[in-house]
Amino acid sequence: MSSEIDVKGMLGTIRRQFWLILTTVVLISLLSCIFAYGLTSKFTATALVLIDASPQTLLDPQTRAPTTTTDNGKIESEATILASDSVMIGAMRSQNLVADPEFGVKLGLRDKLAGFFGINAPGSTAEAALGSVLRSFKRAVSIKRAGLTSVIEVSVTSANPAKAAALANALTSSYVNQQVEAKIASIVAARNILQARVESASAAIAQNETSFDQYLSQNVRQLEANGGGPITALQEQLATIENTRIRELARMDLANQSLQQGNFQSAVAALGSEALAELGKKQASLQAQLAGNATGAAQLTDIRQRLDEVNASIRQKVPVAIEDSRSAILKKAQEDSTKVREELRTAILSSTDDLPPEKLTEIYALQRASDIARKQYDALLTRLKDLDTQSNLQLADSRVVSPALVPSIPSSPHRPLIIGLAAIGSVLLGLGMAIVREHFIGGFVDENQVEDVLRIPLASVAPSYAPPTQALSVSDGVVSSPLSIYSESIRRLRANLDHAFRGVDIGGKVIMISSAVPAEGKSTLSLSLARIYALSGKKTLLIDCDLRKPSIHRHLGLPSDMGLIDYLGAPLSEGVPLSKLLVSDPKTDLKVLLGGQRSDVPTDAFFTDARMTRLIASARKHFDYVIMDTPPIDPVVDGLYIAPQADALAFVIKWASTSQTVAKRSLAALAENKQPAAPILAVLSQQDQTKMGGNSRYSDYYSE
Repeated sequence: MSSEIDVKGMLGTIRRQFWLILTTVVLISLLSCIFAYGLTSKFTATALVLIDASPQTLLDPQTRAPTTTTDNGKIESEATILASDSVMIGAMRSQNLVADPEFGVKLGLRDKLAGFFGINAPGSTAEAALGSVLRSFKRAVSIKRAGLTSVIEVSVTSANPAKAAALANALTSSYVNQQVEAKIASIVAARNILQARVESASAAIAQNETSFDQYLSQNVRQLEANGGGPITALQEQLATIENTRIRELARMDLANQSLQQGNFQSAVAALGSEALAELGKKQASLQAQLAGNATGAAQLTDIRQRLDEVNASIRQKVPVAIEDSRSAILKKAQEDSTKVREELRTAILSSTDDLPPEKLTEIYALQRASDIARKQYDALLTRLKDLDTQSNLQLADSRVVSPALVPSIPSSPHRPLIIGLAAIGSVLLGLGMAIVREHFIGGFVDENQVEDVLRIPLASVAPSYAPPTQALSVSDGVVSSPLSIYSESIRRLRANLDHAFRGVDIGGKVIMISSAVPAEGKSTLSLSLARIYALSGKKTLLIDCDLRKPSIHRHLGLPSDMGLIDYLGAPLSEGVPLSKLLVSDPKTDLKVLLGGQRSDVPTDAFFTDARMTRLIASARKHFDYVIMDTPPIDPVVDGLYIAPQADALAFVIKWASTSQTVAKRSLAALAENKQPAAPILAVLSQQDQTKMGGNSRYSDYYSE
């Protein structure tokens, strides 16, 4: 049942605060639309990069079977590399993002002021500018692995769809290029290390050859004695090869010297080349013609031109021929000496039977050292050549399987989502504001609201009523306009009070009219209710208990020279008879005990006096109903002392004015001080008739 009541209460709150909720929803939805459509549209272009966890090379077609661990590690590592600063800077430079209006360097207010005053702003260096662009670019880039696949999604967001696609493709290109460059750099680094080892191995071979030659020179006589004529002949061949090499190199030096001196004929003769000899003959012939019988300027010019061409050809070809001949001489000498040395080694090793053991050991050691050096040299040289080849045949381990295309639909902002979330949020905010206004800061604007918030029955709703011009009080309407809606609302209050008194036989009934704060219409309602009882033939007494600010006399148009304050405040020996203080209502048979002059001293002590108790007891005996107009509860404590005397309490609430917090606080104070059996009924007063519900439909009925 409680949950049902809560649901009904919430629905009532929504109904009462409908316009507040609707205004909130419309306003926030409108602002969200303005915000969503005011945002710059962003486009996201995505390229797909496939990572090969088992890379292949053109020189090594064998593929290593990857494991799950190495596969995942490779892909995650490549995704991290793709998001690295170096890759992004490469893409930035290729697209010149430093000068781009979207991602480029933007001058802030501080920079502009510094430039205006000619001050170098901190962080204005090229590195700072590059870092600023890099941060902007990073915010626009998203790199993530597509599930558990080997594909990485590279996305770039920009206000320009073409730029987004270009940047995504530039980022993947930078990544692939840097991957290839890194592989080549690794191979080149390894090659440089091997190059040094190759040079060392070559030096080791030369050292071994030199050691072997020195050994032969030092032991040649003993080896010749044991090896006989072959060793001597091979030694002579080596000497002949060396002499020939020296002689031929001397000839090349002579040719080079002649060339430097401009003696082309001697250089050509030293080289012994038939092709160059023909050029020499042609040069000599042209020189003879030039110095001989050639006549005519044209002929002389032609001869000089042809001679210049021949000289240029000689100057070009002779140095090349010299270098080629020198290389050929060295190569032939090397080959011949290597061949003879091999034959010499063979001859020496074939004659080792007659050599002493120590000589055999020395020769064997030299031979093994030479063989090992050659094998190492061959292995290193082979690997060096492989690395040279690999450095030119490297492929990336990753490839772009789907380049980024120019997007046609914006990726952000998601305007329907923003507006939808804003609409939902506005509804929730509207409901929250409605609850706060309903239960904390707002006034009471509905019958159900009163009962939901205060948890007491609502006895009546008294509309705002404008009495005739000559009327002294709104309460005059119950006499002059007995069929008005206002009069009917007072009769409804009386009916609910009578219903509350049903089955209670206590003589005269005491009804306390109270409110939370001043100006709630409490005094008007007290007089109206008292007159309704009097008009129905009940003996009724109205007591103005608001001694701080009595007002009943103004509603009646009577002087207030003496009243309740005189009765309660007079000394016992000078007591004023109560009968002399009662006045009659000019319009009904109602008796009224006015409040008297306004008190300038605290009045709460008067209501705790025994005379107040005797006054109420006497009134019960002589009247059917005693209506007490009491001070407001929140600012004055007098009403709390009067509450125990009442058989029923009417709590007046001004429509759309009384604070709910104050009303609940005052009502709780009344509930603590009243008699346990005394009911409290709420009255919603001064309601705008245009806001009334059911009763407003019958206004014509009341006026007939």
